[in-house]
Amino acid sequence: MNRITDVVDIHMAYGPGSRRDTFPNADFRFLLRVATNIARMFALMESQRIVIGDVNHGSIGVSSAATVTLFDIDSIQIEANGKVYRCRVGVADFRA
Repeated sequence: MNRITDVVDIHMAYGPGSRRDTFPNADFRFLLRVATNIARMFALMESQRIVIGDVNHGSIGVSSAATVTLFDIDSIQIEANGKVYRCRVGVADFRA
């Protein structure tokens, strides 16, 4: 597996201070692209009937190009051969 080197945890894009330091050229369009890319990523997973059970701010990386990377998703729910393999973990703050 390749090492991911060009992303930082998404929480670095949340606040104006950390965003200014980490993404000095970020503007509203950058934030919109990040949000859109996250929504597309989850839509793709959902279209494959994959449910991510343990997603939180430590599971998404963002690059200076507004691309997003999902990592540490070993807690997923999938369906295979007519059987549902449920995820049994999750972070309470993010379950809804």
